[in-house]
Amino acid sequence: SGNLWIATTDGLSKMNLRTGFIENFYQDSTIKSSLSGNNIKAILIDKKGTLFVGTDHGLEEFDPRTNIFIHHYNNTEADSLHKQWSNTINKIYQDSKNRVWICTHQFLYLFDNQTSEFKRFKAPVTSSNYFLDNLFTDIFEDHLHQLWLSCWGGGLKRLSPEKNVFETFKWDKHPEMPSAANIAFSINESKDRSNVYRLWVGTSDGLATFDRNSESWNFYRN
Repeated sequence: SGNLWIATTDGLSKMNLRTGFIENFYQDSTIKSSLSGNNIKAILIDKKGTLFVGTDHGLEEFDPRTNIFIHHYNNTEADSLHKQWSNTINKIYQDSKNRVWICTHQFLYLFDNQTSEFKRFKAPVTSSNYFLDNLFTDIFEDHLHQLWLSCWGGGLKRLSPEKNVFETFKWDKHPEMPSAANIAFSINESKDRSNVYRLWVGTSDGLATFDRNSESWNFYRN
C-alpha cells in the first residue's frame, strides 16, 4: 500500500513512503474505537491485508477505511493478573497455515479472527519460576514448518500445535555459560550457499546458533 507502519511506546505511526507524511494514532479514553494502549510492541499485516497491532492492553485490528480499531481482548484467564499478562503482547505471527499466533507475557495463544477467540498453549515448567517458561518473546516457523519460540528465562522451545507438545532447549549447561539465565529474545533462520540451514537465536548471553540434529549450541560473543 506504500505505507510503513511504525510501533512506538507512544502510539502507532503510519508513514507514506512516497510523500513522507506521518499520521499518528493514539489511545483516547473518550473514543472507544481508538487504540486501547499506546505501548505498541508488535505489528502484523496478514496475508489478507489485515493489520494487527499488539499492545499492553490486548490485540487490535485496524480498519484503514474508517481509521477504527477493533478491540480483541483476551478473556481466557480468570484472575486479573494473568488476564493482564495475557493481554501484554510481544509478537504477532502468521504461519504457513495462515494461523495467527500471539506471544504474550503469560502463555502463547492461537487467535481465531472469525470468532475472536483465543486458544491457550501452556508450556510445561522447566525452572523454579513457571512464569519464565511461558513469557514468550518471539515465534518463528522454519523451513521444515516447525514452530520455535523464545522465552524470557525459559530458553528455546519447539511446539507441535496438533499435539500441544513443547520441547525445551536450554544452554545453562553449556561449558561457556555457567551462569546463563536462558533468556532468549528473537529467532530467525539462514541458508548458506551449500543449502545448510541454521537456526539463529538472540539471547542475553550473545548471538547463538542451535543445531537441531545434535541439539547443541554455538555462541558468538564480542
